Order: sequence, then structure tokens, then C-alpha cells
Amino acid sequence: MVVFVLALIFGLIVLFEIPGLLERKFWRELVSFGLLWVIGLVMNLLIFLNKAWPPQGTAITNLFKAIFPGFFELIKL
Repeated sequence: MVVFVLALIFGLIVLFEIPGLLERKFWRELVSFGLLWVIGLVMNLLIFLNKAWPPQGTAITNLFKAIFPGFFELIKL
């Protein structure tokens, strides 16, 4: 039931956001919205299904380390 409600909420978000982005031809914003939407959906599903998820700070730090390998040595972290 919770997964159904979550899917309904995320579906409503798509129904309200996507048509405006398509109408104005905001392709980059559409891609950004899609990526953030998928990340949000997956995170919420994992939380509601009581699956393990690393703290967001750790996940963001690991993402930055993968994208910018020398960044943390540059800022001394």
C-alpha cells in the first residue's frame, strides 16, 4: 500500500512538471528533473522498504570523489 501511495505521489509530480518543460523545450532542465526524480524515487522506495541506504553525506562525498578525484586533496579534506 505504501509503495502504491509513493508511486501515486511521484506520478503526480511528473504529471505537473513534465508538460511545462516539454512545452517550453527546456531539454536540459528535463534531463536534470528526470535524474533527480529517479534518485528521489529510489531513495524513498529504499526507505519505505527498510533497505540499507548509506547516509546522504557519505553518498555525496563518494560521488564527488568519483567525479573529481583530486578535489578533496586540493581543499585538504
